[in-house]
Amino acid sequence: MKKYLFILYLLCIVLLISACKNYLPAPSGLIATSVSPYNVELKWNAVPGAKCYSLHRSTKQGEFVHYGQTVNCKCMTYCNDTKVGPGMTYFYTVKTLKSAEDYVKGLIPEKWPVSDEVTVITPVPTPTNLTARAISSSQIVLNWNTVPKIQAYQILMSRSSGKEKPLTSWIENSYTVTNLAFDTNYYFTIRAWGPQHKSDFSNEAKAKTLS
Repeated sequence: MKKYLFILYLLCIVLLISACKNYLPAPSGLIATSVSPYNVELKWNAVPGAKCYSLHRSTKQGEFVHYGQTVNCKCMTYCNDTKVGPGMTYFYTVKTLKSAEDYVKGLIPEKWPVSDEVTVITPVPTPTNLTARAISSSQIVLNWNTVPKIQAYQILMSRSSGKEKPLTSWIENSYTVTNLAFDTNYYFTIRAWGPQHKSDFSNEAKAKTLS
């Protein structure tokens, strides 16, 4: 009886070792860096025996959507995620694959070891070249350079320089301010809104309504 128990014990060890060999450790040293509002650079340490990696991205902490095997990176230990937008917080993890076929066949079990989660915030570009031009005694037209992939612009106004307060939000790069006092100086600045974060304020623009 002891002989059979010993054989069963050895068999269990062999099966356990075999199961463990199906997995490789998760990559370490994952770093995410926002190199632009539309590009996140990701790097991690190589895992011996790994052929590819499965990178995951999410906009919610701990909730990952399968993003893909180091996109266009030929199974290297770095990747540039160009499917991001400005003004967002992104979370990343990466898993190790034994072969490229694992990724193609979708063999990426949820229980496979996963790296530590890293966070990165993509900045919102500051609107540039804000100009103000009076077109009547009660109207001033504002124009500025477009910021791609944002949700809206916040327009601020004041009769005193540096004391602008929110006036309205707008989605285009031109806005006509109405119902102004005649022969009066007005000061303006704007900023861009992303889904979660805002840009710095633009340059200040000044215009005087016609008399």
